[in-house]
Amino acid sequence: MLEREKYLDAGELAQLLRAARTSTLLHGRRDYVFLATLANTGIRPGEAVALTVADCRVTDHDGFLRVRRLKSRRELGRLDDVMLSRPLCRLLRRHVVSLVGRCPPPPAASHVHAFPFTVRQAERIFHVYRAAAALPEHLRLYALRHTFLTRAAEISRDPFLVRALAGHAHLSSTQIYTHTDPARVRELVERAGAVL
Repeated sequence: MLEREKYLDAGELAQLLRAARTSTLLHGRRDYVFLATLANTGIRPGEAVALTVADCRVTDHDGFLRVRRLKSRRELGRLDDVMLSRPLCRLLRRHVVSLVGRCPPPPAASHVHAFPFTVRQAERIFHVYRAAAALPEHLRLYALRHTFLTRAAEISRDPFLVRALAGHAHLSSTQIYTHTDPARVRELVERAGAVL
């Protein structure tokens, strides 16, 4: 089971994204798109910074990210198509247009990185907004992956679906996202243990 300190609850995630969305920093809009992408796809930070604009296959209605899974044992990883929600598609489409002028991007722009920074710089960006949102100092950028996968596990209750979203090779890697909610345990006890 994943420790509570390693992921954000719904309120904390909203605070973090609000801090980025309302930022007046020079690259605040880009930072917001980056954090929103991590929080709503569960991809690893290294996979996100490796994305090019050509990997963002988005319209206003649907789309996916062509993600290079970096933890794969193959030399160059494996490619996965990660589905996106409609709101994230619209956000990423505007981001791609701001970078290369149109979506889909022209073939000459396929080498342009969607998020032109390193994982270390991404971690610093996260800490700027974490501090602005007054969130605990122990949180790390990877918490956004844990947050998404925890939400997915809570909603679906299907570890196989969560495994597919996470890009895990083994189901045992996915089991850390199956938390036991005390309120749900209480509800179950009240329903199942009320035969007197």
